[in-house]
Order: sequence, then C-alpha cells, then structure tokens
Amino acid sequence: MQSSFYTQSIREKQRSVFFQKTWWMFAFISICLLIFFSAMKKKGHTISDLEHKLAQLEEEKSAALEKKEDLLLQISSFADPAWVEMVLMKRLGVVPEGQVKVYFKKDE
Repeated sequence: MQSSFYTQSIREKQRSVFFQKTWWMFAFISICLLIFFSAMKKKGHTISDLEHKLAQLEEEKSAALEKKEDLLLQISSFADPAWVEMVLMKRLGVVPEGQVKVYFKKDE
C-alpha cells in the first residue's frame, strides 16, 4: 500500500515539476493562438472588402462596355443620313422642311 502511495507521490511531483518548467510554453502557445485568430479575423474582413470592391468594379466595367458599344454604334452610323437627321433634330432642335416646331415654355 505504501509503495502505491509513494509512486503516486512521485508522479505528482514529476507532474508539478513538468508544469513548473513548461508553463511558459503553454503561455507562448496561447499567445500565438490569440495572434493567429486575430490575424484570421482581419484577413476575413479584408477579403470581404476586396470582394465588395470587385463587385463594384465589375459593374463599372459592364457599364463602360455598354457605353463603348453605344459609341461604336454611333461612330458607325455617321454615314447614315437618317441618323444624322435624328441627331440634328434631338440635339440641335433642327426641324426638317414641311414640319412645324412646337416649343413649350415653362412657367417659373
């Protein structure tokens, strides 16, 4: 009976000595884990911000491509007399012969 008590006492002393000598290692690992999880959280925020910016840039790109197609269509239509007449009517207010121009004045 005493030998089992003696071996338990030795084991407890060995554990105590082990934890006294290695406490700094557990503290170091805990600090490293805290730093790691903090960095992962920041990385997650950065990724979500970049995904949001990417979506905005893709929308701007599609709008720019639509504008480019419209401008290319306008450039290719310069030789078309009907298109030139339409531009003159819309932007400059020119009226073809035989038509009457009506102007509505706003009351201020």
